[in-house]
Amino acid sequence: MRASLKLERKFLGLVSLAIFSGFFTFSVSFAEVEEQTEEISSTSGENFTRLDTAEAIQAYRDERHAKVTERLAESRLSHEHSEILANAIASMYLGVPLSSYSHFEREESSQEESTESNNQWVINEDGKIRHVRESITYSLNSRSPWIFLPPVPFEAETGRVLDDSISEATFVFDMNMTMDAEGDESFFGMKDKMKFVAEVTVNKLDQSPKILVLKLAKPLRKRFFFKIETIRMELHFSYIEACEGFAVTNLVGEVDGSAIFVGKLHELEESTFTDIDCQQPLVRLLPDESDSNFFQF
Repeated sequence: MRASLKLERKFLGLVSLAIFSGFFTFSVSFAEVEEQTEEISSTSGENFTRLDTAEAIQAYRDERHAKVTERLAESRLSHEHSEILANAIASMYLGVPLSSYSHFEREESSQEESTESNNQWVINEDGKIRHVRESITYSLNSRSPWIFLPPVPFEAETGRVLDDSISEATFVFDMNMTMDAEGDESFFGMKDKMKFVAEVTVNKLDQSPKILVLKLAKPLRKRFFFKIETIRMELHFSYIEACEGFAVTNLVGEVDGSAIFVGKLHELEESTFTDIDCQQPLVRLLPDESDSNFFQF
């Protein structure tokens, strides 16, 4: 159950192409979040570190900043650009605070009817995310405004400036997203041709995160079988006063392509997080990184 809630599985599900009974099918699971109605085991609930002082939270941020700075030294970015970027990335994730929020979801599909939903959630001391009215419980690493990001979720040495203005700068990096053998088989052995990039947009005035885009660098095509034009995930960050830090307030995942026997394919899911409020005094929980909700192939 834990693995089924991971963001990486949902993202991979967007582009899961396979052959069944001699024809092509397209499977989308990004929009499918399995409802965990049973209580999470005590072992799972204890699988996190508690940061309950300002000093502990700042120490975690400083550690992330140091790791980003060290890796960005491998790039050709200027010292000024590296410092702006390091400050922004270090602030993208500082753990999951004890909090409450509303989650609005909108789903579009060329294969199914569009749907919308709006739910309210609470993150408790025991590291569980609970629906405020229904008996639905998720693990701490399921989808929320706080998405774990490794300090350097890309190949730092490839960093370059994509756009630079007085108010903001956008950087682009290659991504090394390893696909397992099963995933490669689904793509007819074309994993080496699937190149992804990360684009990071930061506010230069306060060196804060603004937008993180993870996307397919160029269309992927298998002649006579399929073409994937777009795989894109876009995260928008906002500062939440009550939480003294940044959260993902809008997340959009999109895939566009076509496949034999199916035709044009379009899948989109948008998550919007509002009414975010954190418990005072502020407490943040750090799930084990191996159980994080950051996607990977």
